[in-house]
Amino acid sequence: GIAIGLDMPVAFSFMAELLTKETNAKFINFWQPLASFSNILGVSIALPFAINAVTSHIWRFTVGFGAVIAVVALVLRLKYSEESPQWSARHQTLEQAAGVLGKTYDLNVIVEPDGSDDTMEEEQKHGVRELFGQKQRAKTVLVSICAFAQQLQYYGVGFYIPVIAAMVFGKDMVSTIVATICAQGLAMLAGLLGVRLTSRLGLRRLGLVGYAIVLVCLVWMGLIGVHGGQDPSLLPVFLVAFLLAGSSFGPGPLSKTLAAVVYPTEIRGIGTGWSETMGRVGSAIGLFFFPVVLAAIGIKSTMLVIAICPIIAIVALLTVRWGEKSQRQSRLVTPEAG
Repeated sequence: GIAIGLDMPVAFSFMAELLTKETNAKFINFWQPLASFSNILGVSIALPFAINAVTSHIWRFTVGFGAVIAVVALVLRLKYSEESPQWSARHQTLEQAAGVLGKTYDLNVIVEPDGSDDTMEEEQKHGVRELFGQKQRAKTVLVSICAFAQQLQYYGVGFYIPVIAAMVFGKDMVSTIVATICAQGLAMLAGLLGVRLTSRLGLRRLGLVGYAIVLVCLVWMGLIGVHGGQDPSLLPVFLVAFLLAGSSFGPGPLSKTLAAVVYPTEIRGIGTGWSETMGRVGSAIGLFFFPVVLAAIGIKSTMLVIAICPIIAIVALLTVRWGEKSQRQSRLVTPEAG
């Protein structure tokens, strides 16, 4: 938790700084289908053990595999990671900034002396309070709602796909794992479609479409419930799969990408960190909320309660504006001018 909490805001801010305004949202959104792929990979590790009825230590292999990915990420960071040119220009000397710019974009950057003093001005300190100033308050409210609502509905429902599948398939772990892989596969395809349509639709429309799909699935599940036993209905599993797909198409990417693209360089890291915090609060509540409420009021009512999340997010997206139109117009600006 500490590692992810420290790394994710840095990773998203780093990508937003390196990419142009035309492409940053599109390429940052790739995190969503990759997350679905990682879920498929993690669950697939458990499948051969389940087929051979060796289930007592499955969790050791699935959790331990994460260490392999962490080592790969660490090596790549050590080899290729660099400060962003924007950050360097504000916090380092011109020579250092020119070196970062040249290394990042493979350019020959020369700093010609102009007689000015290259002494760095006293660095202005930025904090969380700035996110709630008059200029950024509306953006921060929207970022908070989207991150919180998405993570709560995902961890309240999508994370419990195995539990819902088990209600349908009983103790058949192989069927439960296969259903989870299929649902995450659909989510990955939806995430890739969202990436492809990001530049055309924009983050707002992606979010609205995705939240609408999630809302329909939650309400539908709230009306039909889950039927297991001797005559199980697969409809709830399909609905959860489409809920994941809708989430991966818009709300998922929006929950993290939005903060990375709406804030300026000076507070981008703080903004993405705040977004991650709101998302993790939502995920913690969802993980605790779902089983407790499920036991108290049943699955139908639980789904209808969780449906409040996409409703609130849709209202926020329709109400709060963050200048997405001006970001699209920036495509007309040349890279030199940008």
